[in-house]
Amino acid sequence: MPDIHLAPPTLTISRGFALYSISIVNVSGINLNDFTSSFSEDTIKNLHTLNLTRLPIEKKTKLPAITALEQLQNLQFLIINCTALDTECLNILVEKLRLNYLDIIRNQDYRYKLLDGAEK
Repeated sequence: MPDIHLAPPTLTISRGFALYSISIVNVSGINLNDFTSSFSEDTIKNLHTLNLTRLPIEKKTKLPAITALEQLQNLQFLIINCTALDTECLNILVEKLRLNYLDIIRNQDYRYKLLDGAEK
């Protein structure tokens, strides 16, 4: 679903399906918390690949959304670049999930650390 506007009620349609791969790229109208709350139990059990490029992440709902992502124990590929996830949230995901691939290019916190010279 690239470059579209969604509203939280439109996400409820996904609850009736078991999804194995989801790509949400440059979507407006929803945030990470809205998106993760729409997962069905089968999607939580079976999701393998998740691309959340440029999905808005609100500061006040960031940790609940990360907690929801932690439930995706079969997730192997996570692309979550160009978001506002900070190092704390990324560390939680890395510790809790058994990922084979993690793309965090251009995340704000990571970029600022590179600019400050704290990480290389």
